This record gives sequence, structure tokens and C-alpha cells, in this order.
Amino acid sequence: MSARLEASFLRHLADAHDDADERFVTALLLEVPDREPLAHMVNYGHPPLVRARRGDVALLPGHPCPPLGLSSLCDVRAHESVFELGPDDTLLLYTDGLIEARDRAGVCFPLLERAATWTWNDRLRRSQDRLRGVLGQILDDVVAHCGALPADDLALIALARRGEEGTAALPRRS
Repeated sequence: MSARLEASFLRHLADAHDDADERFVTALLLEVPDREPLAHMVNYGHPPLVRARRGDVALLPGHPCPPLGLSSLCDVRAHESVFELGPDDTLLLYTDGLIEARDRAGVCFPLLERAATWTWNDRLRRSQDRLRGVLGQILDDVVAHCGALPADDLALIALARRGEEGTAALPRRS
């Protein structure tokens, strides 16, 4: 599927009639099958996932590939990474606006340092409420770091497995 995505993007570029300077895009393909302990990812130059597990927080870069549209510049093709996503693990997907958010002194947001302080797993809360809570903590932290909302675009997605049933949970609007 990832090869078809690259081909489709290249066709789109060939058909584009604009003079855009950026003729590539980062992307992350993520599959989280229900009731299976493994997740699958193809990373096209996107920032690495953050996985919170049993109190530890780590980046999951996988096997990075060039962004879509740049594969002809190097001899690296898409490679699927497989990693464990167990019960009560939480994943954070984010755009580069998070890690490039700067304070007044120009210091970038310290993602892993700050992620270690967020409440990733509150067993007393439903998965959806817990995910909304951690997203709120992240936004509060970024605003505190920058002194305001970052100037760059910022998108965040948090997802988790629901306990032993193993289905994926995403926060829903209240």
C-alpha cells in the first residue's frame, strides 16, 4: 500500500500547476489491529511516535523513510516497522509544530523531558477521558513553554488500547 501512496503523490505533483517550493510531504501510516499486540507503521519523514508504557516514555522512530515525493533522491524504500502496543499503552502522534515550538529565548519544546511529567495512565478514568486529559496537559505545557499558542501549526493525536479487550481508543468530543 505504501508504494501506491508514493506513486499517487508523484502523480499529483506531476499534475500540479502551481509553483510550490515544497514538493514533498511527511506522512505516517499506522495500523493498530484490534485484539492483536502488535502495531504496524511506515514513517515517511514524520516525527517519531511517543509511546508511554508502564511509567516509561520513549520515542518510536521505526525505520524512517524519505518524505513522499523525495524517494528518487536516495535509494531507500518504505519499510514497515512493527512494535508492541499493549494494554494501557498510549501513543502520541504529533506534527513538527510540537517539537519546533520555541520559547522567547528560541529554545525548542523539550518533548521527552516534558512527556515524562504527563499523566499517561490513570486507571480510574475511562480511556477517552484519560486521552483528553493528556492532550490537555500537552497543550497547557506548550503554551507555558512558548508564552502563547505556537505560531506554527500543531496537531496531536493520542490513542491507547482499552485494557484487556485490546481495541483502540481515541478521545471523543464531549
